[in-house]
Amino acid sequence: MNITGTQIISDQYGIGTITSITDTMIMSISFPEVGEKRFMYPDAFCKSIQSEDTIIQEEAEAAWIVKLEKKKAEEAAAKNAEDSAKFEAETLFKNLGTALTNTNDIYQNADR
Repeated sequence: MNITGTQIISDQYGIGTITSITDTMIMSISFPEVGEKRFMYPDAFCKSIQSEDTIIQEEAEAAWIVKLEKKKAEEAAAKNAEDSAKFEAETLFKNLGTALTNTNDIYQNADR
């Protein structure tokens, strides 16, 4: 959906118009009193601005929820990978300790 030209309301800057949105989801909004300001899409629609168009507002809020859920899933996957790597390292060190103990026992028995 093209949101360029959409009127928005900001608590801080007043009424403005979305003039562009980049591929990296940065919106430029022109405010008559303060000029051009940049906001992250869709985050800003849930934090600092609201669209006068309820459909655009609802779509932005839904996109923000999807973004948060994706971030949570990525964080959980990273935590799982970290836990798995930690477990593997602990297992390796435990096995190394057992191998060293066994090797030491072999040398002690060989000396007898």
